[in-house]
Order: sequence, then structure tokens, then C-alpha cells
Amino acid sequence: MTPEPEPIMAERRQLINLAYRLLGSLADAEDVVQEAYARWYAMSGQEQDAITVPGAWLTKVVSRLCLNVLSSARARRETYVGEWIPEPLPEASEQVSGIAADPADRVTLDESVNMAFLVVLDAMTPAERVAFILHDVFRYPFAEVAEIVGRTPAACRQLASSARRRIRAARAPTAPATPATHQARIVRDFKRAWEDKNIDALVGLLDPGATATGDGGGVVSTVRRPLEGAEQIVGWLVQLESRSRDLTIVERTVNGRPGLIAQRNGVTVSVVAFEVADDRITHIWAVRNPDKLRPWLEEGLTEMTHATQLPPHMRRNGFDPVKELSQARDEQGVIRVDMPFGGPAAYLVCRHEDVRQVLSDPARFSSALTPFPGADQVAAEERVKMRAGQLIGFDPPEHTRLRRMLTPEFTVRRMRRLEPRITEIVQTALDDVERAGKPADLVAHFALPVPSLVICELLGVPYADRDSFQERSARLLDLSLPMDQRVAAQREDRAYMGELVKRAQAEPGEDMLGMLVREHGDELSTDELVGIAGLLLLAGHETTANMLGLGTLALLRDPDQLALLREDPARAEPAVEELLRWLSILQALPPRTTTTDVEVAGQTIPAGSLVICSLPAANRDPAFIDDPDTLDLTRGAAGHVAFGHGVHHCLGAPLARMEMRIAFPALLRRFPGLALAEPYEEGDFRAFSIVYGLNSLRVTW
Repeated sequence: MTPEPEPIMAERRQLINLAYRLLGSLADAEDVVQEAYARWYAMSGQEQDAITVPGAWLTKVVSRLCLNVLSSARARRETYVGEWIPEPLPEASEQVSGIAADPADRVTLDESVNMAFLVVLDAMTPAERVAFILHDVFRYPFAEVAEIVGRTPAACRQLASSARRRIRAARAPTAPATPATHQARIVRDFKRAWEDKNIDALVGLLDPGATATGDGGGVVSTVRRPLEGAEQIVGWLVQLESRSRDLTIVERTVNGRPGLIAQRNGVTVSVVAFEVADDRITHIWAVRNPDKLRPWLEEGLTEMTHATQLPPHMRRNGFDPVKELSQARDEQGVIRVDMPFGGPAAYLVCRHEDVRQVLSDPARFSSALTPFPGADQVAAEERVKMRAGQLIGFDPPEHTRLRRMLTPEFTVRRMRRLEPRITEIVQTALDDVERAGKPADLVAHFALPVPSLVICELLGVPYADRDSFQERSARLLDLSLPMDQRVAAQREDRAYMGELVKRAQAEPGEDMLGMLVREHGDELSTDELVGIAGLLLLAGHETTANMLGLGTLALLRDPDQLALLREDPARAEPAVEELLRWLSILQALPPRTTTTDVEVAGQTIPAGSLVICSLPAANRDPAFIDDPDTLDLTRGAAGHVAFGHGVHHCLGAPLARMEMRIAFPALLRRFPGLALAEPYEEGDFRAFSIVYGLNSLRVTW
């Protein structure tokens, strides 16, 4: 008689436990077990009845599938970016997503899944690992192991014995090195010392020969290679804390042992496991890879998981667009993509010629008909206020009315008058870099201060307020944040700009806000002044700051190109244009809405559809420029769309160009020995921002 589903499904927990120990990945374990059940239910009732012990049959299938996965995984890991760490697991009570939501699917957390043990298992051959886990952990006789592995019982005995020797050599016994309660105290002391930047305490808690390994999967930044020695680890921890002050560190059980998690805005972004022996931390494993944080989901999505769900035009591979985006440009030209903040899918336009077509035609591709992100979370009256003055959200003639008031302030001739002051600001920032000492964070001391001070003086914003408006800007552009938090940042920004506008209306100064009040006060409402000022402040520092940071990194990665610019500052003009094209830091322009059926790249886009233009894809289009993936500072890249195109071409482009033409050569002259202070692979990229760039860039000279 065919077994009822309940007895068959009762095997699931045992199978999940087995597969996780064999693979070190809950996601892979789920897939393998699902495949085993699919094979069971694909059999006829007669075939099922012929199987005396269904649980044993499922175990054999799962084990063989795991053996196949392990064999292919070894090849995949050769191309894995950075170190590979097994997927960390929370306590059963905290496993809140995926298969772990079902108590029958939870992995039993014993010493055969602590992180140190799993790391040693990962160093074994697939056959060693399967033989050892089946026999030593799950107590299967070697005769049954042999049938699964496809070896003789004697060979399986030898495989298990070899695995035991590996474990002994790695000093990863199956019994805990330190009682859990004692490790919890050490981890708690470590957390406090880390938060307090107590270097002496951190060194005291670490074994002198301790190691630390990070796993970012090539998606997020972390240490590329294991750190060795307490002092090196402490230096990294202190740098990490200073860069990530918005993180909250929380004690959690990780793979059955006391560990830590790091959260940003209530979502888990890192999981840290420890090995402790003789009251000292001997190893730290920090997992940030998005695909490995799935079991730690809280309130929907972790930041990292959300990032992996971003559409292709919002993702990068270092400097480059992801392969999926390049293929879409080269093969289809237009593809459907999900919006990163929800809502209906959009048409993504990828080719240079087509992007220019869309941006040149506001009559058919309307900005005004497109709701701004988060519009559905505010009342109609507030939506009107938030949209007021936002040039990027209007079509002619309203857009023309607003833009004509600002255009005289951003002409090339007007920008040239600012050149002496911009040069002075750049030199002051370089002095600050030098005072900071080696290594210095070039973003914090140079790339961000230069455009921030320039736009503050131009607009009439107190530079003393830079920390607050820079923090708000980062939140506004951060796609990992829930929409309500981004809307809250927009409200805060409007309130701040409202106070500045009120002051300017009472006493207009010689800055741009004062000019707008004096010359156009009767044409612009207060809400429009607030919107214009907020847009100029955001665009005026975010884009140039990220170009300076990311552009410097690009030059340091290409010494020949750097030498060209350092030896001949006159090359600055074409160099800036090529960097703008090659980096294309603005991932995409705000969506347009089609007013009629329209054909792009041979595809018909219906009226009322959202259309997005990918600037990185367009600027790397081989139909636009030869050898597009190569950085060549000599060619100038005329015709790129890094600043957009058409009526919405960036108003502040002359200012941004001026800042970069002054800043890049000045930086290279001041520090002729400028070099990265940490490996490129550890770069702290803004993986979730609408404006791509770097959170930090540590350099030496």
C-alpha cells in the first residue's frame, strides 16, 4: 500500500538536517530535499509500493544529490569572489523565513553544525564529507554508506577515517571548546569593547594568532582574504565601526553557539560566528553574502536580500554594469523590469540611440504623469507640496517656466567666475587629507567636502549643517530602506529647506536662494522654492562627490590612465568626460510614462507604461563608442548621456565638470604616490543607492 503523505513528509526534518550538514547551505539543502520528494511523487503507486523503507530511499536520494552538488560546488567556488563561509543559522525559535518557518524543517543545532566544524567539513573532498557525516554523525553503517557513495565499505571506512584526521588536525573537535555560557560572556565582552572602540580590551579578548574571515559573495564589501593576528583584526574592527556608525550590534545564537548580528534600521546585514578556546577568541567568521542571510529575515527582507532583488539596471559588478544588463542591451534593447520600490513593471531602455530618443521626446515620454516614489503613502495635498519645484517631475511648459529662472546661474561663463573659489576649496580639502594622516578616507576628507561646500555657498545653505543633510540625502537614495523611511527623510528635508527659504524671504542674501526670492519671488510659491532648493542641494553634492570618489578608485586601478592625467593636467577635460561615461554613477533617470503607444528598439510600448532609461548600459553601448568597457581618458567621449539628454539634461553639469576638472589634477599633484590602502576587492561600494559610488575610500601616499 502506498504510504500516506504524513509518514513520508515526516522524514523531511531528518533530510533537511542531513542535507545542511552535507552542503553547509540551507537554501541548497531545501532544493535537494525538494528534488528528492519530486522524484518520489513522480513514481507510480506500484513503484512506491515496491520500496520497503521510503525514508531510507529518500535518504539515499538526498545523499547522492548532495554528493553531486558538492562535486559541482568545488568548481563554482573557484570563481567565487572572496572567501566562502557556510551559511549561518539562527536558533530554531528565530528561523523565521523559508523552510525554517515550519518546525518540521528546522535544523537541529548541535556541535555538528557549529561554524568551526562546518568550515573543516568544507575542506574535505565530497566523498570524505558524505562518508563522515552519514557514518559518524548520523550513524549509518558503512555498508549503507558504500551504496550511497558508490565505493566499497572498506573505502568508505578509509574516507571517514581521513575526515577524522582532518578534524583533529584543524583542532575542531566535536565537543565544544568552551561551554556556551562562558562563550556568551566572552562574546558579550567583545561586543562592548567593539562598540566602545576599546582597543586594549579587544586585543585582550583575541588569541594572538586569531584569524577573521569575511564572506560578501562579491555583492557587498568585506575583507577579501582572512586577517591573521589580533592587531590586524582589531584595526579592521575599529575601521569598520567608524564607517558604519548606523549599525546596531545584537547578541544572537549562531549555529548553536553565542554570536552576534549587525542590523541597520532593524534589518540584519551581517552575522558573526566565533570560535573560542582557553578564554580567547581564536576565529571570527563574518557573513554578509545576501544569499546566506535568508534565515535571518526580520520584518520582510534583509537589506542584502532586497539588494539581490534589485532589477539589473540597479546592480553593478564593481565599476561595470552586470552582465544581465549588457546582454539585454545587445540582444533585446528593451526589457521588462520590476521597479525597486514596487508598483507596476517598467520597460527598461538600454541602447544609447534609444535612450536619447526617449529623453528627447517629453510629449510621448512624460515626466509629469509619473508618480514619485512613495506618493501612495502621502495624502493628495502633501503630494502636491512635495512635487512643487521638482524640475525632474515636470514637462514643458511648466518645466520650461522653472528652468529658465535657474539657467543663468549655471552657465559655463558663470561657472568660470567660481573657479578661484573652487580651487581654494579643493586645496583646503587636500590639506585636510594630509592632516588626517595615512591611511585617510578620501571620501570623508575630500570627495564629499568639496562639492558640499561649493553647493552650500552657491545656494546659501550653512555648511555647518552638512552632516544632517548628507545623512538625509543618503537615506533618500537608499533603496534598501523601506519606503516609509525614505518618505520620512523627504519630509525632514522639506522642513529643513523650508526654514532656509523662510530666512531668505525675510532677508534675501547674495546666494542663489536670495536671487530667486528677489528676482522671481512673485512667480514662485514657497513650496516651489523649497522644492528647487532641496533638489539643487541633493544633486549638487551627491553626484560630484561620488564621481570624485569612484573616479579616483578607477584611476588607481589603472595606473597608465592615472599617469596620463597626472603628467598632463590639460587632459582633465577629456578625462572627466570619459570618467563620466565609463562610470555613469546615476543608475537610471526618473521613469517616464508613455502618453501613446510608441515603438522603441522594435518593441511596442503601450500608452500608460513606465519607461526607464539605463545610463550605464547606454554609455557602454558598442554602437555608440568603440571598445566601450575600456577606460580611455584621451577620447573625451562626446555624446555620452551621463548627465541625461534633452529638456532634462542636468542643469548643474557645468558646475560638476568644473569641480572635477580642478579636483582630479590637484589631488594627483598633491599626492604623486597616491595608492589604495586596502585591496580593491574590499571596496565599500554603495550597492543600494540610486547614485552609485563609494561609502569610503582609504588611501595612502
